[in-house]
Amino acid sequence: MHKKAVKFFYLTANLSIRLPDMKKIVMMISDSKNGGAQVNILDDFVGLSANGCDITLICPPGWLYEKAIQVKCGHVVCSKVNLFSFFKLKTILKQTKPDVLCTYLFGTALFGGICGKLAGIKKLFFVINNPVMYKGMSSVKKLSFPLLAKFYNKMCNAFLTKSEYIGVQLAEIIGEKYKNKMLIFKNGIDFSKFDISQEGFDFKTELNLPENAKTVLSVGRLSPEKGYDVLIKAAKKCINDDDSLYFLIAGDGELKSSLQNLINDNGLKDHVILLGYRSDVSKLLAAADIFVLSSYFEGLPNSVMEAMAMAKAVVSTNAGGAGELIDNGINGIIVDTGNDEQLYKNILILSKNKSMCESLGEKAHQKMLKEYSSQIVLDELMSYFEKY
Repeated sequence: MHKKAVKFFYLTANLSIRLPDMKKIVMMISDSKNGGAQVNILDDFVGLSANGCDITLICPPGWLYEKAIQVKCGHVVCSKVNLFSFFKLKTILKQTKPDVLCTYLFGTALFGGICGKLAGIKKLFFVINNPVMYKGMSSVKKLSFPLLAKFYNKMCNAFLTKSEYIGVQLAEIIGEKYKNKMLIFKNGIDFSKFDISQEGFDFKTELNLPENAKTVLSVGRLSPEKGYDVLIKAAKKCINDDDSLYFLIAGDGELKSSLQNLINDNGLKDHVILLGYRSDVSKLLAAADIFVLSSYFEGLPNSVMEAMAMAKAVVSTNAGGAGELIDNGINGIIVDTGNDEQLYKNILILSKNKSMCESLGEKAHQKMLKEYSSQIVLDELMSYFEKY
């Protein structure tokens, strides 16, 4: 037998081993790059396994696959999720015989859902991480996504939407009579990682910032939807008014070079710093004075949740589920998407009012503790698997 065939048989054969009291769940995603959806599925993979479920994660090679192997829980199958892997996926699902198939990302539901149906899986849940329709999407997606959403509706037991905003949008596309199939499945926060008592990163020493420096942090992939062009415009206005402000952007992506050029062209290279990909986000948050999200669209932004968990004052655009996390003026500040003037004014206000920052941050932290801790979210997910 060919080596690859032997490896595949061994892996799938072992996946069929099951303890009688465990709920068997397969999680599937078509993209393993380091992003919000991938962080969420990894957390769910670890959390459900720790809660006694027999979990299998199917994902292509990449960041998620490597991380899932490292955590050493459940089963991890390396496979692309596309037309060319169709028969392989169907075979894996037939041999695994899960109680539940849960797909992540809109595109994964197409092949995952069809394979799940053909494999005879009774319970299919499609996690929808981001808005189905959004500003700037291509004409092809504008035509195809609503049709796919209606097709998915015929296959799944329920959609697990990351925010109420996404659920309402889906119901409008598919039909209001199906709104009971739109279940809100929030992201969870692991407070052992985002512990407000941890020591923060030393910006002043490591980045050679002055003693009076006030830091404004943003975290996210350097891609068009994150609105960093708007943030840089707002930063320029802030720095013109107060040169003790420093804007730090943690993340990597396709816009890295163009954003650096934009920073340089505006004479901001000493005050707006691209930090690149960081694995120490909680330490960056611990040290930052203010957190900013400038996105044009979001599902439920992990970065905002993490900043709130770390008791930071947050200024966020009203993108997707951000408005569900932040009660404007109570535990953070919401501004219009694409509005650099509003970002500028509110960042400047917070930079001059430490007590306001502390008040917003404390209320933000309490909301995350009460409504978004990992165990609360996992209990809710398991209840969906039982009821639907």
